[in-house]
Amino acid sequence: MKTQKTLCKRWLIFPFLILALACSSDDSEDEQDPDGNPDPEYTISDLEATIVENPEAGFILGSLTTDLPGSLTHTLSSDAFAFDPATLEVSVADESVFDYELNTVVSGTITVSNGSESLTATITITLTDFVDVIEGLLTTSRDAYLAAEQGDWIEITAEEFESLEEEMEDVSYSGTSKEDYSFPVLIGTSLGNSDTLGFSITNVTDATMPEGSYLFAIRFFSGSGVFEVTEGNKVRISETGFREGYTAIGNPLPEKTSEDREAFFVLKYNYSPVNTTGYLSMYYAPRNGASRKDSSEAFHFQSGEVEEYVNDPSSGSTYAYQGLSTTTIQWD
Repeated sequence: MKTQKTLCKRWLIFPFLILALACSSDDSEDEQDPDGNPDPEYTISDLEATIVENPEAGFILGSLTTDLPGSLTHTLSSDAFAFDPATLEVSVADESVFDYELNTVVSGTITVSNGSESLTATITITLTDFVDVIEGLLTTSRDAYLAAEQGDWIEITAEEFESLEEEMEDVSYSGTSKEDYSFPVLIGTSLGNSDTLGFSITNVTDATMPEGSYLFAIRFFSGSGVFEVTEGNKVRISETGFREGYTAIGNPLPEKTSEDREAFFVLKYNYSPVNTTGYLSMYYAPRNGASRKDSSEAFHFQSGEVEEYVNDPSSGSTYAYQGLSTTTIQWD
């Protein structure tokens, strides 16, 4: 009897083993393709980045990576972002969302699909507050800069101008090159005028403003004697050429308070770049003077504030004025 009970138990267990093996075999077949290979597990990367606030629409935030094959479609959870399925680049769609005062972090998800498989990535963009670099570099003149309105020129010191020149990004020189501006100005080569028209000067030089650049500072030597820097001088730019097309940028310059002959000014919040090469000119108001040196270059001169120079340029001199510009806005 004992032997029979043992045999019965074995026969009762055997069908369950067959069923379990069959189920196990079915499960293995479910995880394999027809060739017996396991189904692939596709992946997609998340995107995390830190940027300065207020990027322009179209600014590339970064790219996703995925091994999902086929032609991809996508769905975004936020209108702040745009996605290019061909390059997998994520960019700014609604720039108003990327304001540090409104959002310190902008996030969302993007789901990509090839029709049979879908993957979801998380986008997390951390914003940093924009810092006005000009404000940070000014010392003596900072309060005057903060109190000024957009378009105002503010008198600054020589040391502050040098800081702007050295610390601002992508700085270029116009009116006079960096090398040619450094010269001793002689009283005998000064020009002054006492009539009611003032006069306009443009150096014909290779020192021009690059396309897309913003003028933000200027320096120049005044004339000698009674010809000081009074209110009314103007900085002017042309996008046409040396001879014509000049318009004032910013408001007229204020009166210079420094006793030095060299004057330094910074422009507050210039958001108007030159769309082509820019040519820098100075208009000197009545009772103001300019200084120049002998050189192999030429200049245009004409009485009054003119948009176009009628006469051909005169050779043999360079007037001492120089603008600083940059292709990168570093103020707000």
